[in-house]
Amino acid sequence: MHKVIAAEFYKLKHSRIAWAVWFGALLPSLLYTIVHLVTADSVSTWDAWFGSQYSVLLIFSPTLFSIIAGYIFGREFMHKTMNSLFTYPYSRMHFLIGKWAVAVVFIVCTCLLAFLATLLSGLLFVEEDPGWTQIFAFLYAYLIMAAAAVAIVPLWSFVSIIGKSFVPAVVISLVIVCLPGPIGGGSAYSEIVRYVLGIAGYGAPANAGWFASAAAGLFLIFLVPSAVLYVKMDVHGGT
Repeated sequence: MHKVIAAEFYKLKHSRIAWAVWFGALLPSLLYTIVHLVTADSVSTWDAWFGSQYSVLLIFSPTLFSIIAGYIFGREFMHKTMNSLFTYPYSRMHFLIGKWAVAVVFIVCTCLLAFLATLLSGLLFVEEDPGWTQIFAFLYAYLIMAAAAVAIVPLWSFVSIIGKSFVPAVVISLVIVCLPGPIGGGSAYSEIVRYVLGIAGYGAPANAGWFASAAAGLFLIFLVPSAVLYVKMDVHGGT
């Protein structure tokens, strides 16, 4: 199994998709750093610094992660190498698990790097010293974001296998990004951030049961269908 996972990482080593991790992790901090360098303004609280950058990543992360996951699952279809992949002495389930593992690693690494970039850049611009409670709460919040994205990975893999491309996954992610506004209004993303921080034990307490149930349900609903589709797929579907 470890050889399959290593092979998946090696295939992405020379692809541009690996740069998406750095792009997603550094973009929020880079944007806010440029703004504060130009305006020469300082930020009074870590809550404002973390909250602003977390909101930015929250808005564009579904699209970013769908591109990463969609490319991982649709790569062989787009490059017409699916038939060659299945000639190796491993089961299709091994390949699918390997792709899931790589997608999870990419998502978690992006969120952790984004947290570190936010923390380090904040040391330059935030007037107050960070408290350990704030640091651990926002680290937990970034991990919750990663968990939410991981819960959608089976859905992205399912539509990428059906569409034989990463495009269907991106379309679905754009729908996900657009939903909070019409449903919750202009403050929807702020409410999401407050809810996540509440789960993390910072601010008003929030019930984590709804999030855990929704994430687990979404993960399991598409986990089995995507596995069945990939294992039973016609070997000539990638040509």
